[in-house]
Amino acid sequence: MGRLDGKVALISGGSKGQGAAEAKLFAQEGAKVVLADILDDEGKKVEAEINETGGEAMYLHLDVTSEADWAAAVRAAVDSYGKLDILVNNAGILLRKGVEETSAE
Repeated sequence: MGRLDGKVALISGGSKGQGAAEAKLFAQEGAKVVLADILDDEGKKVEAEINETGGEAMYLHLDVTSEADWAAAVRAAVDSYGKLDILVNNAGILLRKGVEETSAE
């Protein structure tokens, strides 16, 4: 039994780098993984790697700047797995201005 058996994790930026490594590790520890990113080809590859090695994963397109995409991602996780236990906000965006000058949009 893994440390994350029975848990459902949503990982943004899960298509490569740290996010992909987290997705694979969480799956190895027993979590069902929803990996989400804007890099669809890479994300589908990570999804396949996890599923082919005995884990359970699904890939979703997620633009982290879109509230609608976030709502759809959470809904998909809950619809598919019945719940959402873990959120890893791994994806990032680069803005060349300060926090106080940045709007929610």
